[in-house]
Amino acid sequence: MADKKKHQDYWTKRVDEIIRYADQIDIDVFAEIARIYLEEAKLVQKELFAFYQRFADDNGLTLQEAMYQLRHEDMSDYQQNAKRYFEQAEKDPELLKRLNEQYASARATRMDLLNLELTWRAGVLATSISSTFENHLLKTAKYAYRKAGDRRGTINEPALRELIRTPINGKNYSEHIWGNVDKLAEDLREVFRRGFIRGLNPREMAQEIAKKYNGARSRAQTIIRTDGTAIISNSVAKRYMDAGLKYYRILVHLDDRTTEICRQIAKEDKRYELSEMKAGLNAPPFHYNCRSGIVPDDEELDSDVVLEKDSLSVYSEDMKNLKESGAISSRRGDIKKQQDNFAERYYTQLKNSNREDVISKMVISSSLPRETVATALKHVLDNQYLLWDSEEYEYRVRNFYPHYDMAQSFQRLYLGNPKKSDIIMLQHESLESEYMGKYKLPYDEAHKLANQKYNYEEAD
Repeated sequence: MADKKKHQDYWTKRVDEIIRYADQIDIDVFAEIARIYLEEAKLVQKELFAFYQRFADDNGLTLQEAMYQLRHEDMSDYQQNAKRYFEQAEKDPELLKRLNEQYASARATRMDLLNLELTWRAGVLATSISSTFENHLLKTAKYAYRKAGDRRGTINEPALRELIRTPINGKNYSEHIWGNVDKLAEDLREVFRRGFIRGLNPREMAQEIAKKYNGARSRAQTIIRTDGTAIISNSVAKRYMDAGLKYYRILVHLDDRTTEICRQIAKEDKRYELSEMKAGLNAPPFHYNCRSGIVPDDEELDSDVVLEKDSLSVYSEDMKNLKESGAISSRRGDIKKQQDNFAERYYTQLKNSNREDVISKMVISSSLPRETVATALKHVLDNQYLLWDSEEYEYRVRNFYPHYDMAQSFQRLYLGNPKKSDIIMLQHESLESEYMGKYKLPYDEAHKLANQKYNYEEAD
């Protein structure tokens, strides 16, 4: 029973870390998606204002004028613009299909020209989002695949790309994106149609356009979260299968946000076959914004499975060899980037190693109380605080970013050859943790107070 509980806790933590990582990088892609939608909304609004400036007076169109523009005006430049769009979309079959549906003849109304412009802009939007989204999913897939097993496994990027394109309930991520953009284009056509017939002024129509783009952006974020959960399930499942596992179970995050769908799945606690897994059907996501994941089956892990053995031991073995692999050299390029990469890699290895083993080794090498070492590690590696994010220019709850000097200190402590400054670092972080946790001090104040007693920055 103790071993089973150990398995459950270990793999629950693994899945939690994958989902937390996905949540963190979702923030970046959401910002990029918001920028793309905002820019496209401005371009469509600009086209609308240009239309009014050319063909309506300051008071807007009357009903008769609007109907005339919609039904009767001949546009000699319609075919010319259509030809230009077809040429530029030559390598994009989805966009070409939509342009062909929109294009009818050489004679068209002003409304047809606007719709053609809209179809083109929607295609540009979908293409831009697809590229951003595919890179995001690949990054998520790589992390999930690594995290689900030992770090010695080779990542087959073509195979992960194929996983990304795997349909969820009949559609892959590209089809979801195009469906969302098609819905946006249809909504905007309706805004134009109703606005012209009702004689709305351009400012009123521009406001409606902004609302439609905001709605589409929100739907895109939901697609990102939901498809992201699917790629996590597929990547983790591939990792398990590569390690020889045959079964999995569903891990449901139970809190006040958990849906009834996932609560019922948690109650059932079924065992599923990996060979029959289909994200969206018998694996997450089970609904939009699903936060559930998959874990190995406990009974299977009780046997001699390579995945479990490697997962629990390989990080400690790897750390013994990191001194050489972590070497920094100007011949390898950007020094700062190498340092950041080393710190991130070492922090990750510490997080995924047997914590009791790490603590024991550092207690021996530092001669500090076990509580001091354990608190320092938990503070630096696990705890989340309200911290300033220099990339987002805002405060948000997160872990501390990996720090190169501290990574080196942790490494020396683990390998048994610490400097005096490394021991001071553990004392500093333990005390800082007390100030931030027990006394609720902000990081800056807690750091300064801890420095008064244990100044790691100035230690030799």
